[in-house]
Amino acid sequence: MPKRPSTRPRWQRALITGASSGIGAEFARTLAAEGTTLVLVARRVALLETVADECRRAGATVETLAADLSDREQVQMVAERLRTDADPIDLLVNNAGITVWGRFDQQPIERHEDLVAVLVTAPMVLTHAAANSMVSARVGTIINISSTAGNGPVPDLASYSGAKAFINNFSQAVSRELRRSGVNVTTVAAGPTRTPINDVSGHPIDTTGREWMEPRGSARHRWENREVDWAGSP
Repeated sequence: MPKRPSTRPRWQRALITGASSGIGAEFARTLAAEGTTLVLVARRVALLETVADECRRAGATVETLAADLSDREQVQMVAERLRTDADPIDLLVNNAGITVWGRFDQQPIERHEDLVAVLVTAPMVLTHAAANSMVSARVGTIINISSTAGNGPVPDLASYSGAKAFINNFSQAVSRELRRSGVNVTTVAAGPTRTPINDVSGHPIDTTGREWMEPRGSARHRWENREVDWAGSP
C-alpha cells in the first residue's frame, strides 16, 4: 500500500521543472511525502517516469510533461499548463538546469544560447504564466533555483554565473512587485551540487571536493529546515 502523509500538504499542486534528477527530483520526493499533487517536467522521459513512479509509490498523484526547455514551443506548452484553470498550480519550482564550463570563447555559442534559453528565458516565461494565475487566485508560491555563482562573475562559468545573477535580480524584483498579491516569489541559492548537469557541461568538472553538496542537501535539508534565501518579503 502507498504511504499516506500524516499532515496536510503546504501546497495542493506543484509543477517542478528539471524533475528527472538532482535537486528537482529531491523536491519531487519531498513534496510527494507531504501529499502534494505533482506535475513533473523534464526532457529525459525514462528518468522522468522513474521519479514519477517513485512519487506515486509514496502516495502522490503525479502528472508528467516531457519538455525540452531550450525549445520555446515546448516552454509554451508548460506555460499553458500553468495557466489552466482546472487543477490549478499553487507552487512552481523553476529548477531545470544546464551549464557550460570552460573559457567562454572556446565553447560553441550554441551551447551558451541553449543555457540562456533554459536558465533565463524559460524561468521568466513560466514565472509570468504562474504569476498571472496565482495573482487571480490570490495564492501561490514561485521558487526559482539559483546558485551562489550568481553572486559575482565566475571565470569558466561566464554564461552560467551571468544567468544566475539574472535570476537573483529578477526574482527580487518580481517578489517586491507581488508582495501584496498573496503570491510569494523566492530563490534557493544552492552551492556547488553534484548533479547530472556537471556531466554534460562540455568540460570535465572535479566534484570530489568537500565543498560539493549532494542534491538532497540542496533541496530536502534546506526545505525541511526552511534554510532558503528569500528574494523578498511576501
